[in-house]
Amino acid sequence: MYNYSTDWIYKLENQRHWMHYWHQLNMLFSHLSEGDRILEIGVGTRFTSNYLKSKGYHLTTIDIDAKKKPDIVANIVDYDFPDVFDYIIAFEVFEHILFDDFQNLISRLQKVFTKKMIMSVPRNEKVWLDFQCIFPGEKTIAFQIATKRNKILSKHHHWEIDYAHYSRSFLKGIFSDSNLKIESVKKSNSLVYYTLSK
Repeated sequence: MYNYSTDWIYKLENQRHWMHYWHQLNMLFSHLSEGDRILEIGVGTRFTSNYLKSKGYHLTTIDIDAKKKPDIVANIVDYDFPDVFDYIIAFEVFEHILFDDFQNLISRLQKVFTKKMIMSVPRNEKVWLDFQCIFPGEKTIAFQIATKRNKILSKHHHWEIDYAHYSRSFLKGIFSDSNLKIESVKKSNSLVYYTLSK
């Protein structure tokens, strides 16, 4: 039922994926403070967790895949989280579980963090043109032309934003039902990033 892959973590990722890492860390550093305790759900290549640890953050990782060497090996769908953290981060994780399980998990996770949860999920789209220009002073102008794909290409994804009825407004309702407030929504390439608070 829960399909995941380890093979990709041993290969050099493409340039777009490295931009995802930059975007994740850029978002995180606008929120994190020294001494914050962070739970990372889904470790991927461990790039984000290793980078945060190198900057002195207290980080605990959890993943279903023991080969990725997380601190906790468990399926988040039925894991009883014993600790509370300041932040939960989860990038490109939740689409790998059934949506009903995600909905139940979200209502449980709001009891596991005190400050914010920062997450990303993919948008179901076909990108036709992706343009980004970075000017001196790090001002960026980005332009993208994309259309809804109407099918999921990854065999590891159960749902994506704008596939079937999983729209942003539908997701907003799920968060609201779980007593979570959307503080920000940002889209980068084909990922939608949420910053959630209680």
